[in-house]
Amino acid sequence: MPSKRKSVARTGGTAPAPKAGTPGAVAAAPGAEPAPGAPTEPASPALAPRPSLSLLGYLLAFFVALSALTLSLHYSLPKPQAEAPGRFAEANAMETMRVLAYDFGYRIVGTKEHVDAEEWLEKKLRAYEGVHKTQWGDVQVEVWTQIGDGAHRFDFMSASVFKKYYSMSNLIVRVSPADNPAAKENALLVNSHLDSTLPSPGAADDGLGVGIMLELLRLYTSQETPTVGPLRHALVLLFNNGEESLQDASHLYITQHEPTRGSIRGVVNLEACGVSGPELLFQASSEELLRGYAQARRPFGTVLANDVFGSGIILSDTDARVFEEYGHVEMLDMAVVGSSYLYHTRRDIPAHVQPGVAQHFGDNVLDIVSYLTASPESKLAHTKPFPRRKPPIYFSIFGRFFVHISNKSWKALSMGFSAYANFLMSSTVRADRHFNALGTSTAAMLGMILSLVVSLVSANAVALLMTRGLNSGMSWYSHEALPIALYAPPAIAGSFAVQLALRSCFRDANAKAYLERATITAMFSIYTLGLMILNAFGIGSAYLLALGSITSLLAATANDFILQSFGRIELKHYPANRRVEPATYFLLAVVPAIFGSEGTVAFLDLFVPLTGRTGEISPSDHIIATIVAALAFMALPMLLPLSHRYGTAFLVRAIVGLLAISALMVAIFASPAMTPFSPMAPKRLFAHQVENITDGAWTMHMGHADAAPNFAALVEDVRAHIAPNHAVAELEIMDENNSAYDILYPVSAFITPYKFDIDTPAVPSLWAPKGAKSSRFFITAKDETLDLAAGTRRVTIEVTKPGLIWSVMAFDADILEWDLPNVLPPTGGRQRHHVKEVGRAGVDSWSLTMLLRLSPEELAAARARGQDRRPYTHLVTSAKGAPSAQPRDPSRLWIDFSALDAQGMWPSSRHLASSRASLGMFEKMNAFLLDQHPEVDSMLLSVVAGVAEA
Repeated sequence: MPSKRKSVARTGGTAPAPKAGTPGAVAAAPGAEPAPGAPTEPASPALAPRPSLSLLGYLLAFFVALSALTLSLHYSLPKPQAEAPGRFAEANAMETMRVLAYDFGYRIVGTKEHVDAEEWLEKKLRAYEGVHKTQWGDVQVEVWTQIGDGAHRFDFMSASVFKKYYSMSNLIVRVSPADNPAAKENALLVNSHLDSTLPSPGAADDGLGVGIMLELLRLYTSQETPTVGPLRHALVLLFNNGEESLQDASHLYITQHEPTRGSIRGVVNLEACGVSGPELLFQASSEELLRGYAQARRPFGTVLANDVFGSGIILSDTDARVFEEYGHVEMLDMAVVGSSYLYHTRRDIPAHVQPGVAQHFGDNVLDIVSYLTASPESKLAHTKPFPRRKPPIYFSIFGRFFVHISNKSWKALSMGFSAYANFLMSSTVRADRHFNALGTSTAAMLGMILSLVVSLVSANAVALLMTRGLNSGMSWYSHEALPIALYAPPAIAGSFAVQLALRSCFRDANAKAYLERATITAMFSIYTLGLMILNAFGIGSAYLLALGSITSLLAATANDFILQSFGRIELKHYPANRRVEPATYFLLAVVPAIFGSEGTVAFLDLFVPLTGRTGEISPSDHIIATIVAALAFMALPMLLPLSHRYGTAFLVRAIVGLLAISALMVAIFASPAMTPFSPMAPKRLFAHQVENITDGAWTMHMGHADAAPNFAALVEDVRAHIAPNHAVAELEIMDENNSAYDILYPVSAFITPYKFDIDTPAVPSLWAPKGAKSSRFFITAKDETLDLAAGTRRVTIEVTKPGLIWSVMAFDADILEWDLPNVLPPTGGRQRHHVKEVGRAGVDSWSLTMLLRLSPEELAAARARGQDRRPYTHLVTSAKGAPSAQPRDPSRLWIDFSALDAQGMWPSSRHLASSRASLGMFEKMNAFLLDQHPEVDSMLLSVVAGVAEA
């Protein structure tokens, strides 16, 4: 039999006919008479010998080599440069970073270090004031120090925070041509922030941005200025001093700095949520600014990032939103994103910033700013937002080239893709009608969609096994690439399983073999259809489907018109298992190897570390499994047609092999050796040592913001060391009533906290009612006005907080009016409110005036006691609803208030450990964590809290 089968194949004999009614039942059976009047169809050519497996090795080598080249270019950074005329110097930017992170350290708004750093920077900026000679003429430098008060609303997820800031500050520099005052009418703003977060030395975030901006100032005022010509528009440098406190300083600038705010036409925002690799353009709102970005010598940006960030999936925010919302100014938002494990941790120090990061970022910013401020082609004066439903398409290639296509041109190209895909499919169906190309291609389309679905399901099944079955969630967290090893094999196996099931639907050997070519038709059909759908919804990320469409269209075209002859296809010259030439797979692999590999690492570099701060309730394993499965499907499109090239038996072996690899990976990742965290991919620990000044109790609250298991064991380990005589920790409910974490509200929603008692220090409290009057922390109600007819109460609540920062009032009320300028109180009746304050060091009190609507019970209590305009201070010493010697007055507010001890944060105040009880506890806790749990990065804060009736 084998020899006879080969003989038939060589002589062009026909294969056995398919069963009637199957998809392959088109050609008549051998020897059968055609029906009267029916056209005579030549028989389909018999199958050729099975193709050589050598293609797999060559294709793998080609894909790996091209991917390696792409990733090498993606991660490559320029050589750091020393100071030289007309050249950006990383050495200078790193020195600025070193001074800020090491000499000043933790620059938390409200602390002395925060003010000291600002004074140091102001001195450097003042040295540039005046007129400077450059090769393009004289430039004028003006410097302002802005200090002011204000208020704004900050929305995060479904929560709203109302902010009041006092003595917030900015340092502002304007560079403009001395002989052209009109240039000041249109300015480009470059922004970074001087402050750091709780508590982090903020080397990259945002000492890097400050260092880049100082270099811009040096270069713009030097004789050898590197601009492309004389300045046509002014350059404004905003060194804002309050971003980490929820964008207070940028709000102050864009709403109150009259000398410059009205001239701003565009913003370039410099940020960092990582310490390595190229910076990412992750938000853009104007085509004119995108043309400026296109001048960057090493671009790395994509409209996909813009879509992802704009969707709210990335739970973060930057000053760019404030400029856009309050100033209606368009922006480019750029940030270093590599190794973002260290973002907002103690480990954000200059030693961990990869050499070349500042040079890469600085060179690009210099190119962008030079074009927008000095090029005759710059349209800075005419920036306007692009419509959200009609975004331009932009993306980078190899970190060297930037593609920018207007929405109108993109729609025209998309229609062209669609028309050509329709032509090619029609031509293929007609030429391959002897293989029932239409029916087989339709089945292949369904198979492609199901392959994606099942690959997602398969990867998520492994995620479910890891989290629920093996209690090994997030075991891949310590490196961004590890999820590929765990979740890609089951995803691909699931995709192959669908293709195996699809083959079983066809009994005819020719139809099974033709699935290889039909799958390529399915690919460009599905991608093109998806492209048109996403375009209809105005989603810029449609370009990814366009790349898939282009890839498969070009591969199909080359296969049918160049590698093979379309005329010979129509004459049925090619057997079904020779309809795809080996070279076609290399064409299918080019674009995925470039865009797929870079897109995969970019996505994982961003999302894997992000799962370490999205909360315990976040299904981190399922999120990452879904991303890996989707990326594998998009980055390896050649696998679907390739799965049909070597027959059913080979496909079965491939599935079994992938399942075996998957089982091995599950065993490895579930083993004790695979721990989620490491010193360079740390677990974030949020520890609040809370002094309750109403009852004198001291408690330790320990929370985490990831879904990794065994956190309770870590808490108990710490408790046994620092509070061995107290009961084990208990799980707290994290909601908007948990005042222990109000300092971090609304980010606190992502924290799962535990609580245990600790020893009360022997030294007297600084802030309790029995402490010195000059240091008490208390709430006062004053200037009360009751309108019993209208059922309202107007009252001023004053917070006195000497030595404390970032104070918060949380209370339930129905607010009709308040004195937050330009901020309307929320509607909807009685609800929970969080009003937060931040101020410069030395701001020891603040107030809020409100008009409240009283409920019937509150109104009755107010009528009973009468109006009281005298200052009223009353600390509550019992929980809500508990018996008390002093029953609560329903007509007054029940306020949970809290604040940070400005000198009680570890390690920023470690020099005070011997004189402050809370720091002594943190010193002991910190030493234990460093010794026993080096994989933990702890945020150790001293919180003073209480409950007041006002």
